[in-house]
Amino acid sequence: MTAHKHESEKIKKSAGNSPARGGQRPLGLYIRLAELMTAKGMKVHELEELSGVSHGTISRLRRNQATSIELDHLAAICRVLGVTPADILRFHNVDLWYPIRLRRHVTIHVGSSAVTGTLKGAADTENGFRETVGSFDVYAMAELIEFIGTLEQRVRVRVALHATGEGETFAQLHKATADSILEDGNCHIVLASPRANSLAEEVVSLAYGVPPSSLGMQDRFPLAFAWDESRQGEIVSSFATFVPEDQCGIVDTSTGKLVARRTRPVAATAIGEDCGLIFVQRVPISAARRTYGAEEEGIVIALLGHGGPATLGAARVIMSPEAALALYPDQTAEPQLHAVKTTYQARDGATPRDNRRLLTWALAEDEG
Repeated sequence: MTAHKHESEKIKKSAGNSPARGGQRPLGLYIRLAELMTAKGMKVHELEELSGVSHGTISRLRRNQATSIELDHLAAICRVLGVTPADILRFHNVDLWYPIRLRRHVTIHVGSSAVTGTLKGAADTENGFRETVGSFDVYAMAELIEFIGTLEQRVRVRVALHATGEGETFAQLHKATADSILEDGNCHIVLASPRANSLAEEVVSLAYGVPPSSLGMQDRFPLAFAWDESRQGEIVSSFATFVPEDQCGIVDTSTGKLVARRTRPVAATAIGEDCGLIFVQRVPISAARRTYGAEEEGIVIALLGHGGPATLGAARVIMSPEAALALYPDQTAEPQLHAVKTTYQARDGATPRDNRRLLTWALAEDEG
């Protein structure tokens, strides 16, 4: 699989203190001594007295900051706590979910739009306004939350709503800071296309050192959305280009070739194609801010569908163990973009509901 990478000067400068091993891939070993000692109600000095292991060694193990452990120390600690080495040392695949497992919290960002006619100003306290969220964004969020609930560690999930469109007054009510997401060392998942969630536009653009919503900048990105040329003026994105309707999809900006298509359902089969982008960037954390050891870091994932089915498809892709491993970047502060292709079936056309059913989803590079 080919990784599409770019390293902007802005991100280089904002990276701050790099994590252990110079930002290289973590080992994936997690030391659970702190949890086991808490469960037993045992203090550091008590374990030191009973095991003969020094206070400093126990403290490093508790903070998951030890780079090695003597076997006799491990055996002594196991004997005192009544556990096995497998209880103390856990190995996790170093994939997209590894930072979320370690940090134990993630924020899912969803875009919303004002319902037409309900927005009357920035401070309409009497009537307020109503917001709507895309159905496939809700499906993707629900499946991600369910998946996160299956992780071994208990992970706290926060959902943030970001207003998009309907004028500047509405956008300012929930203004998000893309800079903080890329630099705060926390874990974030951003859902929806730049058209449906302006935060997605800001995060991806700033990661590549490009001003958000600046037309004609698509060559600064390895991949870009190819939108129907009839939608010029409606869609304003830094990583967008406009093409004839039969050439819509995701384009490789270095070659001009489509790597994934978006097509309308064929009448005979009612099957259509959708596509999107997965953005990933590891975020370093300074040693002073780490709670769970030297391998702790943040991660930003953005799932950007050309249409709704591809946003859900991208969510299902990153929940695949194989894709989660392949998409994890080798270095911190290095943004990557990957293309996703999906197919869907358009069912009963008589209903006003969006009842398209996702059929297949995969990284575009996987299918050639």
